[in-house]
Amino acid sequence: MTKRQLLRCLGFLLLTAGMIWGLNAVMRIPKDEDTAQTSARFRGLYTEEEDTWDGVFLGTSLVSRGWVSLSAWDKYGMTVYPMSTDGQPFVLTNYLLEEILDNQDISFVVMDLHGLREGVLKTNGSRIRYITDHMKWSANRTAAITRVLEWTDQYYPGRIDDSRINRLSYYFPLLQFHSRLTKEGLYLEDLIWPESRMKGVYDLERMEVMDEETRIGSYTETGTLTEVQKELLEEFFAYTEEKGLEVVFVKMPCDLDEEVLGVMNALAEYVEERGYPVLNFNDPEILEESGIRGTDFMDSKHLNAVGARKFSDYFSDYLYETLSETGKRTDHRGEEGYESWEEASENYEVYYEETVEKMRETYPEFFDPGS
Repeated sequence: MTKRQLLRCLGFLLLTAGMIWGLNAVMRIPKDEDTAQTSARFRGLYTEEEDTWDGVFLGTSLVSRGWVSLSAWDKYGMTVYPMSTDGQPFVLTNYLLEEILDNQDISFVVMDLHGLREGVLKTNGSRIRYITDHMKWSANRTAAITRVLEWTDQYYPGRIDDSRINRLSYYFPLLQFHSRLTKEGLYLEDLIWPESRMKGVYDLERMEVMDEETRIGSYTETGTLTEVQKELLEEFFAYTEEKGLEVVFVKMPCDLDEEVLGVMNALAEYVEERGYPVLNFNDPEILEESGIRGTDFMDSKHLNAVGARKFSDYFSDYLYETLSETGKRTDHRGEEGYESWEEASENYEVYYEETVEKMRETYPEFFDPGS
């Protein structure tokens, strides 16, 4: 082979590798309307100005629909960004935090306990991909995929297709989603991830209102934890202690049967005994103080726009008071580099007022935003 032929061959190989790399970056879990919300949050992680997040709020879709980051900003100048995903696998929490810490010098983590429910622990491919398909290529991403697949095989065998192609597709999504080029097509959001105009606030229409009688989880009995739940919590404690992160737990309000609510109470007790603060919305007094009621839900588990505002205002107060005891709070209002938070707050107010107006028109028999 001549030198010229060798150079052509190397050029061809580099071009092919580049095309495969590019396709892998695009051919990931489809960015439909709902998944695009997650994509926007991950875009924020990778594109927001470094070291401007005080903390993050992790958890399941209850957090995605319930946490309004602009509440903490408007009230206290705190920047608490939601990095939640639907059915977020708790086993991936430390890897997600590692990714966050590579981009933001956070000092605390808010963790929703719902990710430790048995029904969420039994994860599936989509829930895994919501995180790993959005992570940049790195040793951390590879380690995360390896761990979650091995862990699921150990505790919930059969939940993940064990064919070699499927397993490899978590590392190389092109193997799973290549047919989209010819059959399903791509979304613009696959190529250019959407940008959150409201700092991770879920901005799809959320004007549905449940009946006032919807049960929202006021329950005080205590259930029993499994060893798996305890092991995952201890791993999380060890990691956050090593990184010097403060941790605040919350049990989000939602409608669950009493057996599951009992387990949630047991989780709250466990973390409290380990010395961590927790705000448990199974507590009837907390529910009453927050003003959250059945009509603040869009379905049996997720808060609507009004409910999210109530929860976020209440939890912002709790978080500020809790972090004030440790000194890990800073008011960034008016600081250089945080102008985008002011702009996001203005965008949120427009979104909220428009949504409230639609709710008034649609549900006049239930809706009273002042109550």
